[in-house]
Amino acid sequence: MAKKRRTRQEKIFQQLKKNVHLKQSNDVEKRYEFTPSQDAVSSFERKAEIKSAATKKADMSVFSYDPRTVKKDLLKTFLLTVLIVAIQVMLYLKLK
Repeated sequence: MAKKRRTRQEKIFQQLKKNVHLKQSNDVEKRYEFTPSQDAVSSFERKAEIKSAATKKADMSVFSYDPRTVKKDLLKTFLLTVLIVAIQVMLYLKLK
């Protein structure tokens, strides 16, 4: 079913309602104005954000990482896998 179209008079009425609501909300904001008791001090440096913003996702690939860290991660993963498989084999033979 098609929606009933609003008349010009209804549109004007809605805009007036909106303006009244905005005026009331501004009055409320003025009444309850917040003033902080002290200033916030931040010791966080923004260098990390600047670096991360400079690198794009398209630039990130396997080859953009340091090869030593990749090799180190692969070695850790391999050793952990070998350890888990060895434990499984030992448990299999013991519980057989």
